[in-house]
Amino acid sequence: MVVLSALAGCRSGATSKPEDNAADPPSATAGTCAGVRSPECRSVTLASGRQVRYAILRPTAAGPQTTGAVVADLGGPGISLFGMHWPGDALRQQLPKQLQASPLLLIEEPWVTAAYPPECKAAVSSLFHSVHVLATTGETVSTSCKLYDHDQPWGWTPETFAEAVKVILATEGLRLDGYLGLSFGGRRLTYLRDLAPKWAILVNPAPLDLSAPEYLSGRVSALWRSVESNCPQCPGRQAGTRLIEQASKALSAAQPAVPGRSVPLAGGDVAAATLALSYRDTAVMRAFFTALSTPAKEANRKLVGRLADGVWSRYGTDQISPAVLAYWAEVCPSYPGWSATPPADPLGTFLTEWHGPCTALTPAARQRWTPGLNSKVATCVSMLADDPVVPVQSVRTWRNAGAQVIQPAKGEHSDLAGAQGCADRLKL
Repeated sequence: MVVLSALAGCRSGATSKPEDNAADPPSATAGTCAGVRSPECRSVTLASGRQVRYAILRPTAAGPQTTGAVVADLGGPGISLFGMHWPGDALRQQLPKQLQASPLLLIEEPWVTAAYPPECKAAVSSLFHSVHVLATTGETVSTSCKLYDHDQPWGWTPETFAEAVKVILATEGLRLDGYLGLSFGGRRLTYLRDLAPKWAILVNPAPLDLSAPEYLSGRVSALWRSVESNCPQCPGRQAGTRLIEQASKALSAAQPAVPGRSVPLAGGDVAAATLALSYRDTAVMRAFFTALSTPAKEANRKLVGRLADGVWSRYGTDQISPAVLAYWAEVCPSYPGWSATPPADPLGTFLTEWHGPCTALTPAARQRWTPGLNSKVATCVSMLADDPVVPVQSVRTWRNAGAQVIQPAKGEHSDLAGAQGCADRLKL
């Protein structure tokens, strides 16, 4: 679960060292497996010439071999399959018993092997410095990084994801049987509308068919609920709001230095760190709220900075990994109607400004994301009622699309335990 928590969801939110984020600059061995530690790594070439890394996890137990594969998408956007944490063993341990004999296909996101042009890198760094102090953002990232071009290299498009799955299955002599999606990986099921697996299990999936304002307000509400539940100093929503607002204002005014971190703390770091807590365990959450109460302590400033840097995938001094470009490239087109006007609270302000590149989305780019769930796919969704990451409206959107929904009483966003209930419900 710890490994999956570091990999899944929208952003991880944790780094080992403030200036040494797990998301490093892309490898010079673009598209190949040279230098990749995981022996499971393989590579295929798409029609465009783009090379795609992937892995096939074969069943370990002796028994009949099947050619019916399951695409397993652990979410993101902005995670590296072959990065710091290889998910293979942890994933196998959490699989429903019905899937233990199936080969699993995991695919690396495009940004990991994409070239990172200097003008794009500079635009993303500039955006970080603006949002870091909760300032209004511009649209330079979308143009400098060609974020919504048809052949953008950062995230999947429905066409490129479907092509990658098709080419890999043909290369491996497999057929598509099912789909297992976690967090935003559930949303990518719609990319396979024409390939149509027989069944799909989605765990805490990102919502379908929401407008951008609904999506953002749902995420802000989920964050505030998490604050209310996990802040020892906050007996209710109002107290949690007050603590985060006061810390945000104080750090924006003072901008204290953090040992080992080249960028001082500011108000945007408080909100970014709060977002990172969505993916962390209770102990880290409680330590964070203690840190906000006593920011003068060096260790507390380090914790806030480390959590905030994880959301941005920041490395070096002010360098931002293209992992965040993958996030914008897929999340922005998924929800129409982005607004540049932020709400008054610091969490809403940060989320709006952080999604600033979304406001440049063109109708043509958005059009490629409109196909919904294929009604022929038997789909079950396992959704936590109080997930701090996914808007509560997600349940409604999947039910409206025809999916069966079960709601476990407890769990974590990145916990695949709910998949077993869905496997039983679908009678796999």
